[in-house]
Amino acid sequence: MLFEAEFSKEIERQIAEKASNKNKSLVERLGMEKKKTGGRFKIEGDDENQTLMWRSLMKDCSFYFDVPTI
Repeated sequence: MLFEAEFSKEIERQIAEKASNKNKSLVERLGMEKKKTGGRFKIEGDDENQTLMWRSLMKDCSFYFDVPTI
């Protein structure tokens, strides 16, 4: 009987927590500080579709995918 009471209390707590975090971002839910990555992938002279930025990003991703031990 004690387990069932504690269990239902914990379930209610989790439901209330989930409802209160409904409109929060993951960073806010985890209590972390939002980092700005403003200039990391910015490339001078890039076009409006930012194709050079995406090409650079995909190149980095493919490198780390090919070499996962880094």
